[in-house]
Amino acid sequence: MNRYMTPALVPIRTTVLTIIAMIFAMDYSSSCLLGQSLAEIDSIEKVIITQDNDTNKINNLVIVTKGYIYRDLNKVESLIDDILLLSQNLKFYPGIADYYYLKSILYKNNLNYDSSLILLNNALALIDSVNDFRRLANYYRLYAMTLHKQGLNITASVYYKRSLMLYEDLNDQEGITKTYNSLGIIYDDAMKYDSALHYYFKSLSLAEKNMDFQNQMPPCINIGRIFNDMKDAEKAIEFFNKCLDISTRQKNISFIGQSYNNLGMVFHNLNKFEEALKNYGIAIENFNSIDAIRDKATTLINMGNVYRALGDKTNALKKYHESLAIYKSHGIIHGIIDAEIHIALYYEDIGNYTRTLQIYDSCLTLAKESNYLEIMPILYNNIYKDYELAGNWSQAFHYQSLHTALKDSIYTLEKERIINDLELNYEKEKNEAQILLLQNDNLQKDIALKKRTIQRNIYIFIALIIVISGLLSFGLFYTRSRKNKIIMEQKLRQLEDEKKLLAAQSIVEGQEQERKRIAYDLHDGIGILLSSARLQFSSIIEKVPKHKELLDRANKLIEQAATDIRKISHNMMPGILTKFGLLEAAESLFDQFEDSPDISATVNITGNPVRLTENTEIMLYRIVQELLNNTIKHASAQNIVLHFHFTDKLQIQYSDDGRGFNVDEKMGSGTFGLKSIQSRVNFLSGELTFESKPGKGFTCFIHVPIQNQIAEVN
Repeated sequence: MNRYMTPALVPIRTTVLTIIAMIFAMDYSSSCLLGQSLAEIDSIEKVIITQDNDTNKINNLVIVTKGYIYRDLNKVESLIDDILLLSQNLKFYPGIADYYYLKSILYKNNLNYDSSLILLNNALALIDSVNDFRRLANYYRLYAMTLHKQGLNITASVYYKRSLMLYEDLNDQEGITKTYNSLGIIYDDAMKYDSALHYYFKSLSLAEKNMDFQNQMPPCINIGRIFNDMKDAEKAIEFFNKCLDISTRQKNISFIGQSYNNLGMVFHNLNKFEEALKNYGIAIENFNSIDAIRDKATTLINMGNVYRALGDKTNALKKYHESLAIYKSHGIIHGIIDAEIHIALYYEDIGNYTRTLQIYDSCLTLAKESNYLEIMPILYNNIYKDYELAGNWSQAFHYQSLHTALKDSIYTLEKERIINDLELNYEKEKNEAQILLLQNDNLQKDIALKKRTIQRNIYIFIALIIVISGLLSFGLFYTRSRKNKIIMEQKLRQLEDEKKLLAAQSIVEGQEQERKRIAYDLHDGIGILLSSARLQFSSIIEKVPKHKELLDRANKLIEQAATDIRKISHNMMPGILTKFGLLEAAESLFDQFEDSPDISATVNITGNPVRLTENTEIMLYRIVQELLNNTIKHASAQNIVLHFHFTDKLQIQYSDDGRGFNVDEKMGSGTFGLKSIQSRVNFLSGELTFESKPGKGFTCFIHVPIQNQIAEVN
């Protein structure tokens, strides 16, 4: 059966169980912070008490917060608030960015990845504006970790490589070492073991070269884990023992516990159960000494699995309940569900399917409430198997269908395979049950009665097969027809949307062309006429001194009209935009605030800037103009930052620290400014994201493909 299993029995994948990945795929998110002793943290706390309220105190508060972030959540919340308050009072933007960074770690650890990424975007925007490349590299790493937890491995690898480039520019050997290990985990999750080992060994080699013992331990753990997955126990033990040796010399309790825990897994796979229990016991002793609750809870589950394999169901259930109590006391939802699933497997072993299904139902409710969707396919799979074991075929098929439907959005081919497996297993087990029934009946009947009974039951069996096949065929036909209807409706909606977009594009292009024509007419037509009229008036003033005062006033009015015409013409189509391009025009637009004491406006340009086609540059200029106008009119901001980054696409980030607003309410109310920006981005086949909250400023992200939009250079 395809059952939910534990780390001791199957390869560990982050897509199966997040808590396991956090512990065994060592990505420095917890173990390195726990490697800092409480004595060291305590000494820094004593220094903080005597410090003045300055930036050094903020940096020390950040160090202490990192030390407690996996130990004491209540203390961490208080420390983070202190960091924010002090940083705001001192206007220390790196400190505010560190507040966002630390808060995002808490959200990530609670599986609230969307909130974590929003806070990280705020941190990146702040730290990018002050060119703190070391913090920027660290933030990129956490951004990549969070994307990785969501299963977005390709995007995560992009951000890991960004951080790697910054670490290399800074010659930060520790940062490079850690990022190599992180890239190894990306390939490890994809089961590309050759590439994963390549990066793990690069990480280990660099750490050994630099005598960096702390950073030798995670790749050792990960290399050993891959060999364990590949059933190479000898190599796995070699690297786990290597990590144990280093961590013992470094007195790193967290990695000592990890080493023993992983050794326990190897011995479990080798069916050396006594050795496994011994190593798990030592691991728990170490985890207890540093209050590593998550590691301890997972190790307890591993111990329970060993007892389960030994047939000692009482001790297995005891360990599962101990793990569950830890998770419940700390509100770790995914851990609670993990422990409950193992308890359910215990009741399944003793044939109490009613109790098993009650536990799974509770797990489903908890997973839905906490949005822990990764576990849902596993729960549906286990429930359908238990209904199958209990002989409740209709419920089994129902939950198997739910399991299949949930996985269909990710693996369509897997869906078809599972449905076929269910049909084959169902028919096979019905057949076996029927044969067993016939055999039991035949023992009590004579040969003649046996023949008649077999013949009768064969007819019944064939009839059942025909009925079931008919029902399944009808169900499949109905499902396929419904699916085709939905696809057709989607295609029709897509065609309608494409027509609307094409019409909108034509309107926008027409508007810009009309603006350009009017601007030229105003500048080259009316502007020239007014200039000529002013010259004529100047000549008349010299010839008719009698009315000089009256003519002077008329001349000034004509001069003012000419100036206004030039301003209107420039606003409708800036000459600098058509001559020098988008970047020069944007900088010119922001230069208007150079002498303003109330607002600071900055333009940053990175990557390889290129000139784009005229229509594209006009559209982007209008977007920037609209964003700037909205900030000036409504935001009461003190700082505005516009960032252009050129790669194979153009990435634009616009941020202000104004009063902010509720994005959903604004978009729902049909605000013209935001709708205008959205329509122009759609025109350019780009992507647009707004991020804002009342009192928290405003950020706009725009991604526009430019491969076919680069202007030809004469």
